[in-house]
Amino acid sequence: FAILLAVLVFFQGRVLYAVIQNRHKTSMLLAQPFALALFLFSGIVTTASCYLLIPSSDVSCILRNPLLLSSLSLSGSALLARAWRIEVLLAPSVLMGGASAIQAATSSGGTNIEVWSRKAKQTLVAALDRLVGCRRQSSFKTRSSQIAPGALRRTVSLSTLVWLIAMLCMPQLLLQVLNLAVEPLREVRSVLSDDRFGISRYECERPAGAWVTWIGAILAMCPYGATMIVCIPTEGMPCIFVEIALFYRSVLISAIVASVSFPGYLMSVTPDARAFLLSAIVLCAPLSLCWFVGRAKLDLVRMGGGTDILREVTRDTGGNSHQGRECEKIASDALSMGAMFTSMGSKEKALDVYDEALSRLRSEDSVREDRDRTGHFTKREIDSFSPEALEGVIKLLVQKGKTLSNINFLDLDYHRRATVTFMEAIDIFGRAPAARKIKDRSIIYPCYSAVYVMNKTRILEDVHMGDRDELVLERKLAERFVRASNLESLSYARALAMQSEVMGRLGKYKLALEAIDVIDMLYAPEEHSEFLVQAYSSDKLAQAISLAAVWKLSDGDEDGAKETCSYVVDQLLPKMFDGGANSYSHVFMSLFATYNGLNWPDGKALSLLELFEQYVIGTFEKTKAKDGRSPCQHLFKPAPMWLRLCAEQECLPYNGMDEDICWVLNDFEPENKSWDALDMIYTNTCWSPNTSVAEICWRLAWRLDAGSEERKKQLVERGLLLVKKCAQNIKCGNKISLVHDHNAAVFKKLRVIADHIGVDVADDYHGNEVTGRLHTSTVQLSKYLIPEAD
Repeated sequence: FAILLAVLVFFQGRVLYAVIQNRHKTSMLLAQPFALALFLFSGIVTTASCYLLIPSSDVSCILRNPLLLSSLSLSGSALLARAWRIEVLLAPSVLMGGASAIQAATSSGGTNIEVWSRKAKQTLVAALDRLVGCRRQSSFKTRSSQIAPGALRRTVSLSTLVWLIAMLCMPQLLLQVLNLAVEPLREVRSVLSDDRFGISRYECERPAGAWVTWIGAILAMCPYGATMIVCIPTEGMPCIFVEIALFYRSVLISAIVASVSFPGYLMSVTPDARAFLLSAIVLCAPLSLCWFVGRAKLDLVRMGGGTDILREVTRDTGGNSHQGRECEKIASDALSMGAMFTSMGSKEKALDVYDEALSRLRSEDSVREDRDRTGHFTKREIDSFSPEALEGVIKLLVQKGKTLSNINFLDLDYHRRATVTFMEAIDIFGRAPAARKIKDRSIIYPCYSAVYVMNKTRILEDVHMGDRDELVLERKLAERFVRASNLESLSYARALAMQSEVMGRLGKYKLALEAIDVIDMLYAPEEHSEFLVQAYSSDKLAQAISLAAVWKLSDGDEDGAKETCSYVVDQLLPKMFDGGANSYSHVFMSLFATYNGLNWPDGKALSLLELFEQYVIGTFEKTKAKDGRSPCQHLFKPAPMWLRLCAEQECLPYNGMDEDICWVLNDFEPENKSWDALDMIYTNTCWSPNTSVAEICWRLAWRLDAGSEERKKQLVERGLLLVKKCAQNIKCGNKISLVHDHNAAVFKKLRVIADHIGVDVADDYHGNEVTGRLHTSTVQLSKYLIPEAD
């Protein structure tokens, strides 16, 4: 008996070792390796504890129930928590797969058993969500138009998973603690005589009766039953996540083994035979699940690990295809798997899945064609796309671009790759004849917005289509976005926001303000702000309305600019969605530019300082556990410092000035790529962080006494460098007078101090030349600017 248990433990250990060894493989990551390893380890403990079923001493009688039932509960709880985590991470992303997936997920049809099973799963998953303190929108009730991108990025941390497993095991653990602590509940060894056969045998008996064992057995079996309910597949879910068949096989084998062993257990009289048969009953479920689940996941690893899983998922599509349902399935499965990898923090693996899916959607003949190709596809392939295939391709490209942006939005390399991906999606959508048959054109809208913002960093070169000083690419994107979204009010307002900004940057302030008037009629911040943050990463409509102050001031309407600023502070900021610090920072950018242009009337600097700390920094601190980081983080130190210095009229030293000087000269990195990208985006809108830090340098240098010439010199040199960088970051054709005026004013003030202390100043600081460093990241994308399909 002991040898048999040792052999079983050995093979279970081999499976556990293989899972741990391959825990970083793509396929094993999808299988939740921690929960799977915990399930296998508890199964080993269960198998080893079966030796205690032989009543060899009082110790074996006392320990067998706590060890066996606790390990069984741990095993079932690990399986249940694993199934719940997969459901939470994956089920919302199934809705990305297209209309058929949504219809199937939301359908209430089917037999009574199917309806009740869906309701049972929905209730159980919701109960587990409440147990871990999460609020989850059920994929069975949520419409596709209401699915937020944030929901697809939902994470379930390892600590949350461990906590859920602990909570599921808690009733069993409490029962077994009572079993050990209360003497009438403990089992002791006793000798029983059988008068019929004239023999005696050892048995473990409990003075209080066997009810404790039965309660423990029920508690141990509950997680297994709950796991089967949670594993009921959602329609459209990739087949590698559908494990209900594995559980059915395990239940069948367990039922056969238990039905054969239980009569023999009742009739046997020797301790060894009873222990052997009881072990068979106890181990039938853990061993069968270990075999089916563990082997299935290790088989995927042996397939090759990486993106080969996608081939396994789509093996029923019959190879490469870009037609109809086949493409829809490939895209749906890839989006689901990519969203799960992203939720688990493996964004690079998600990119591999998207690239593999895009390559699968190419035809066999076109794989060898290199000419006339737009990114992944040739013109012939694009012309042959069905509406379903085109929709799948666009969704894959959009999600790939978002993933690249989310890895590091301000890293120029990822920035370039994301921009190329979004532009490829725009071009394919414009070229494909099937685009006319797609009813939901909103799938392409995020591309227009993303490319527009990214182009402010000059990652793309403006194409020579007329005067280079006319921001050709931005105007083309805005015009196409307005045409494409003309039938959807909120997206139309977002397109108008882009167009109004382009008009303002070109100095056409009347046209910009006319577009903003339309936006103001369509936009209700209480209803729309949250959706805009989730769809476009920030509330672009609130930003457009706040920019009206900039355009009014640039057009000479100071009273109108003040009135708009008051409206933004009093009416707009309190109603915006408080889940995105980046949205607030863009609105404050307009307020900074306007009030600085008005020379900070009525103590507005201190007022804005309080509001900035409340809305931007406070919101980030409140949401950083979910967001992790935000581009506006770079402003948390310089913006408050700049506002405080602007608020002080007297140029005198102050407490903490040495620390501020130390930050400007030592900690602040003007050559940091993320800071540089942020400055390009803000500068080419209405306000330059570089110029503001340069003004900090001037105000600090002005406060230093005559004995600090060296520090003055360092501050002035740093300020002049930032002024020059701001001038270089202004794109050709940008006619934002507030940025130019602020930068020129700070330069003149720095030059006064420079002349006084003997610092040489070059006269060509204001050149618009692009540095060689930026040229290395530039991408020519003129081929994407082609007429869009009607």
